[in-house]
Amino acid sequence: MKKIILLLFLITSVSESMPLDSNLFKYFPLKVGNRWTWFRGTLISPGPGYEAMKIQGTLNANNHTYFISKYDVYLFNGNLYYTTNLHYRIDSVSGNLLIYSTQNQTECLSDSLNSSRGDSANCTCGYGWYRYDTSSHNIFNQSFQAKLFSWSNYFEAGGFRKYAKGIGRVHERNFAVMNFVEFTLRGCLIDGVLYGDTSIVGFVQISSEVPETFSLSQNYPNPFNPVTNVKFQIPKYGFVKLVVFDVLGREIETLVNEELSPGTYEVEWDASNYPSGVYYYKLTAQDFSETKKMVLVK
Repeated sequence: MKKIILLLFLITSVSESMPLDSNLFKYFPLKVGNRWTWFRGTLISPGPGYEAMKIQGTLNANNHTYFISKYDVYLFNGNLYYTTNLHYRIDSVSGNLLIYSTQNQTECLSDSLNSSRGDSANCTCGYGWYRYDTSSHNIFNQSFQAKLFSWSNYFEAGGFRKYAKGIGRVHERNFAVMNFVEFTLRGCLIDGVLYGDTSIVGFVQISSEVPETFSLSQNYPNPFNPVTNVKFQIPKYGFVKLVVFDVLGREIETLVNEELSPGTYEVEWDASNYPSGVYYYKLTAQDFSETKKMVLVK
């Protein structure tokens, strides 16, 4: 207990000795209408899929105003697996990101966004996080300032969480023996500006084994009517884009547009709204680029 109190006091004393930077709130932009979609990779139930959060309103409770955030977990077929409401606020004095429980009418500490490198806290929402780096994060073909937090139980489990300024949570990974859960931001709508893709589509990581090289496979079936599948491999974490072009070279569909972990992936393209003909699909990832042809026959 003394250790927990000491850690929390450390973050409090640091934040009180320094004026709170108004830019701090941009690392988790709480505003009604903002929304995020993450790709979720995991070996545990319910398996890979998507998670989405949308801020739907506010709640006045506990002498504070909280932002009501609807949080949904989807399977890759688009079916809703689980839904809940989370209530967030950022404390204007300490810079702590807090979650309010309507059932217990209490708050818990999620992250201390105003902490300095090396500060730590035993977060009452879960694991003990500590801030250990401030860097940049490249996403949506842009570079954002970022804050990186990490946790560990000093045995077999650990993880990290990264916030980008003006965007929110862009990447998180938690792992234990034989298990992991990883979240990569697919898209978001912040203050009316759309970044990436917030839709839920048929896109799945079929293997987490790290391949030796980048590769793009021939779609199957080919020719097809009207649905086909495209498989690709990436050996390094980074931004990946997979697009479809018509015979005139016009980009007509974006199938993948996000940062991905190493592994083998498969994405489905439904061409029901397009006429018969020749189409091309192009994979771009870091220095790798490859284009292949496919034929739609109706």
